[in-house]
Amino acid sequence: TPQQFRVLMMVAEGLLNKQIAYELDVSEATIKAHVTAIFR
Repeated sequence: TPQQFRVLMMVAEGLLNKQIAYELDVSEATIKAHVTAIFR
């Protein structure tokens, strides 16, 4: 999804889940779920 792509790009930049969650205004658990879905 577009949101997962944004998360992937931010992970690739070396940002922590907490930082990504803050930037996208979502919870850290949401980021972890996106990352899990990306790696499936």
